[in-house]
Amino acid sequence: MTALAAGSACKMNISGAGVLCVEVEVAGIAATTTVIPRGLSHNIRVVGKWIMSGHYVMMAFLLAYRLNERGFDTANVGWFSALNGLGLFIGGFTITKIADVHGPKYMLITSQLIAIIYTLIAWLAPTSSIIIISVAFVITGLTQISDNVGYSNMCLFLCPTEDKSTYVAATNIGIIPFMVILPIIIGKLMDVGIISYNGTFTIAVIMMVASIIYIFAMIDNPKAYIDMKADVVKPE
Repeated sequence: MTALAAGSACKMNISGAGVLCVEVEVAGIAATTTVIPRGLSHNIRVVGKWIMSGHYVMMAFLLAYRLNERGFDTANVGWFSALNGLGLFIGGFTITKIADVHGPKYMLITSQLIAIIYTLIAWLAPTSSIIIISVAFVITGLTQISDNVGYSNMCLFLCPTEDKSTYVAATNIGIIPFMVILPIIIGKLMDVGIISYNGTFTIAVIMMVASIIYIFAMIDNPKAYIDMKADVVKPE
């Protein structure tokens, strides 16, 4: 996007077709450009990402739980970030291939399935074994990269080429605040004794299961991805 010149004016409105438009006037010359779709399908995807915030709840409290409730050695705290990064690295050239083969919809579903696995290991494993917890920490990285690849591909396939950065930025504005605020709210509820770690993790698992159901039922692979796959298999 280019910067507006001095003396220019800019205003936004939502057209009757449910599209966010930007009207710009520079040196007396007016122009209107379509920036971001604001229709029902876009809103459905944003809601889906809200429900997927269970993973971020787990990431906020996982290490604290292992330290406070399961006797995890504080000397090993640094391994959390290292093993999470290892999971990101491994997932980047393995499990994320699902996005290429089956599309971003199934990449997002996979991320939540993996999130449930690491949640159950870290929450219910009746041992403080560093090996078991290390596996859980690595799986958090697999979850993170699967979520990132599925979500970013979904955005890039949906938005017009000339407005990719604007589309992704505006979508993030609608998604990220919920991911930030929810762990803070839950943390405050834990501070006053309304819920415990067990209650928090139960909420997280419910959100993960709900997000799988929601994505499967309500979200389709973008048409651009479907068209791309059709062109790949089309006989010459």
